[in-house]
Amino acid sequence: MKIWLNLQIFLSQRFKMMRTLNKMMNFNPIPKIKTFWDESMRMLSISYKPSSAEFRRTLKIVLLGTIILGALGYVISIIVGLIA
Repeated sequence: MKIWLNLQIFLSQRFKMMRTLNKMMNFNPIPKIKTFWDESMRMLSISYKPSSAEFRRTLKIVLLGTIILGALGYVISIIVGLIA
């Protein structure tokens, strides 16, 4: 009885693994590529060129964030250098 139960468990695991392998072997990347292409084209169609004022505002915000993060990293490196 125990051997039969072990055989059933083994076979069920084997069939489960075979189903998983079959799914992996039937992988078709074409639908994913087509979906990516369609979504990219949709995004490009709704995007627009920013005005010069909007561009400057965005540039200022990005530069300010970069300076703040750089200063924070510099302060942390100084503190770590003093501790070590």
